[in-house]
Amino acid sequence: MTDNNDPYSQSTFTGYSLWLVPTRQEEVNILKDGMQHIRQQVHADISAPFEPHVTLLSGLNEEDGWTADKIWHAFKGAGQRWASNTKGVLSLKLEEVTTRGLYFQCILIALEKTSELLSINAYMRDAFNAHDQPPYFPHCSLLYGHLTKEQMQQTIQSLKQGDRPLYHETGKGIAFGISDSGKNPIKQIELGAVELWNTNGSVADWKRVHRINLSDLR
Repeated sequence: MTDNNDPYSQSTFTGYSLWLVPTRQEEVNILKDGMQHIRQQVHADISAPFEPHVTLLSGLNEEDGWTADKIWHAFKGAGQRWASNTKGVLSLKLEEVTTRGLYFQCILIALEKTSELLSINAYMRDAFNAHDQPPYFPHCSLLYGHLTKEQMQQTIQSLKQGDRPLYHETGKGIAFGISDSGKNPIKQIELGAVELWNTNGSVADWKRVHRINLSDLR
């Protein structure tokens, strides 16, 4: 049964969100193609299209004093401390296509939990006093929607079957992308920028506010 108190179970969201975003255009294109492919396969109540991203931290609300400018200032301060000991980019393996059974975690790619990724998340939790948030689950969402858990699982299984599978398992993760599309499937994504999004309301209402390359934090 869906927990109606879980913000990820609703079709609308609240607050601002910090997103890690892929910066290699080939990877962005493959993810977008895959997201569109899934949308065409699913006949259910789904959200408007959205940009590929990996949420770094969400639920930052103006009611708690977190205006967009204050969030961005706090992010850059924490981000600079994190970036001083990193190479300024995050390369993450694609682990599996799965679901968490919720609207905003409907069909997604679970990602490798590297030490650098967990470190930047920890810096953000400290900066925004967000230690009460659930354990970090890095993922790239492919579809938001009100599907039953059975529909979610059936869709995930169907995506790796047939003459044009969207992904296949490699033994060390997955390769994502339709192989006959003229693009080579990807086994990892490179996250090279952070964006601040106003994620109040439905997905169609979300707006990007700020963006910075991770390398510019150093």
